[in-house]
Amino acid sequence: MKITFYSNFLNHHQLPFCLEMYKRLGKDFTFVATEPIPEERLKMGYEDMNDKYSFVLNTYQSQENYEKAFQLGKDSDVV
Repeated sequence: MKITFYSNFLNHHQLPFCLEMYKRLGKDFTFVATEPIPEERLKMGYEDMNDKYSFVLNTYQSQENYEKAFQLGKDSDVV
């Protein structure tokens, strides 16, 4: 089963769920981040986790990542 979770950026509220999904599914779990964490959030103490975990795909970093995220939406069992 392939599961893809789309959101603006990874945060501490979503992280426990994502870690558990990755533990259970490995490469069949992807968190898709659609934008970098805003500077105002970083100033509030949020950690930028978009580059910290291997299951995160940043659509804003390249056209290739954007297209992969689009394809995951079509190919995943759960989105």
